[in-house]
Amino acid sequence: MRHAILSTLIVATASAQDSETWYPTRVGTTWVIEMDGVKRTCKVTRHEKVGADTCAVIETFEGDVAVSSEHLVVRKDGVYRSKLNTLAFDPPLCVLKLPAKKGNTWKYTGKLGEGKVTGTFTTSEEEIEVPSGMYKAFVVASTDFVDAGGRSSVAYAFAEGVGLVRQTGKDSLGAYTMVLKEFKKP
Repeated sequence: MRHAILSTLIVATASAQDSETWYPTRVGTTWVIEMDGVKRTCKVTRHEKVGADTCAVIETFEGDVAVSSEHLVVRKDGVYRSKLNTLAFDPPLCVLKLPAKKGNTWKYTGKLGEGKVTGTFTTSEEEIEVPSGMYKAFVVASTDFVDAGGRSSVAYAFAEGVGLVRQTGKDSLGAYTMVLKEFKKP
C-alpha cells in the first residue's frame, strides 16, 4: 500500500480549479521521489476508462522495473484513486478534496477489492522545504486510515503546480518519509 499512496498522492496539486494544475494528467508527467534512500520515478503512462471515468494511469518505477500502478481521476469535488494495481476502490477514494483549502475534512468508507477501507482526512497549510525547493503547501492528513494492512497514519503535502512534495507516515512496516527531488512536465 505504501507504494500506492506515494504514486497516488504525487499527482495531486493545490491551485485553481484547472485539472492540469490540480492533477497533471498529461502522458509523460514525471515525479522523481526518494523514500528510505530509494529513488523512484512516478510517471503518467497512459489513460484508461474505469467505469464512467477516464483515469490517468500512474506507474511507479524503481530503475526500469514497475513496482506499482494506479488509476486516478480529477472530478469537480476532488482527486480520486479508482484502482490500485488490479484492485478497484468501491467507491473511488478521495485523496484531495477540491477546492483545496485549510479545514477541509472528509471521511471514506469503502472497499479495495474485497477488503474494507476507512479513514478521515483533514487539510491544513504550511511551508515545506524538500530537495526540489521551498513550497507553500496544503497538507492532507489521516491518523485513522485502515485497510487490509492494518491501521496507519499519513500526512502528505501538495504544492501548487507541482503535486506531492513530501509525505510522512507510519504503517505496519514502521515510520517513513518521502520527498520530491524533481518534477517534469512533458
